[in-house]
This record gives sequence, structure tokens and C-alpha cells, in this order.
Amino acid sequence: MITKQLTPDMAKKVEELAAVRADTKALEAREKILKTEILDYCDNAAAALKFGAEIRCMIEQKSSVRIDTTALRAKFPEAATACEASTTFLQIKCV
Repeated sequence: MITKQLTPDMAKKVEELAAVRADTKALEAREKILKTEILDYCDNAAAALKFGAEIRCMIEQKSSVRIDTTALRAKFPEAATACEASTTFLQIKCV
């Protein structure tokens, strides 16, 4: 075994590594809590939740046809204004 004296710079790196490891443990514990809370929420919303390298929440997936509102406003501004509607939706994006 070779023993080597740590330089001040290397000692700081060793201390930083220890801090990163401690932070990692704390973050992993928080990740577990958040996954559980999200899973509970998604189950209540009848959603599917998949854990892995990333989390994906999906409330419901549907196909739809979209209207090009920019083109509609350019060609038929009065009709576009007359047909405006506000919507509110819940977006869950889990990454």
C-alpha cells in the first residue's frame, strides 16, 4: 500500500466528495417521498405512473385535430374572435 500526503487542494476535494455523498442520500430520500406522493395523487386521478430512470404521469391520452389559429386569424379575424374560448387544464409533467 502506498501512502500519500493530501495536498490542501486534494483535501478540499475529499471534503466536497463527502458532502456530495451526504446530499445524494438526502436527495434520494426526498425522491422516494415525492414518488410516493405523486403515485398517491395519480392513483386518485385514475392515472398511470411508471417509475424508472424517469417518471411519467399520464392522466389520459387522446387524439385530436388542431386548428392553425394563426392562419385562422389571418384569413377570418372576426370568426376567430367570435369563436374564442378559455380553458383551464391540469398539466402534470414529471421528469
